[in-house]
Amino acid sequence: MSVSRQTSDPDGDTPTGLDYIQSNQKICPACPQKIIFCIDLANEMDETLQGTTGVGIKGTLGSDVSRILLTRRLLLRFIHLKLMFNNSHEFAIVVLNEKAVWHMDFSNDEMLLEMAISELYPTGHYNTFGSAQHVGMARDDVMVQVILVYGRSAVIPDPVDQKV
Repeated sequence: MSVSRQTSDPDGDTPTGLDYIQSNQKICPACPQKIIFCIDLANEMDETLQGTTGVGIKGTLGSDVSRILLTRRLLLRFIHLKLMFNNSHEFAIVVLNEKAVWHMDFSNDEMLLEMAISELYPTGHYNTFGSAQHVGMARDDVMVQVILVYGRSAVIPDPVDQKV
């Protein structure tokens, strides 16, 4: 069996095949990662989610729960599990009101992260959200991921400017 060693797409711009895999070996669950949680703090995050018996939200948490409480609990669980795989992972928190604002810079201190997450509460009703903000995180030595928790059903974010 032979493996194709195509080095670029038909336009010649993007590496593909083995070259792509080799150039992206840093993408693995145990490699150090920087993860940014973007958490919406609009009033809709205070709405109650109703679980079902034995499965889903109620089965996981034991009762009906607000969106923000569920988000906080799942963030803590996610952080704990990620740090079990590699304690070099770091997490940052950005809160979303009318604009995105840094709440906590990158850290792998589970206790500090728990304190910062426990401070997350809905802060108001927002009619807009400008998503076209750029966070200067371009780095070659670490993988950066963004996890967005957005709870505004009536507000569609502005499109992201690809030039940002």
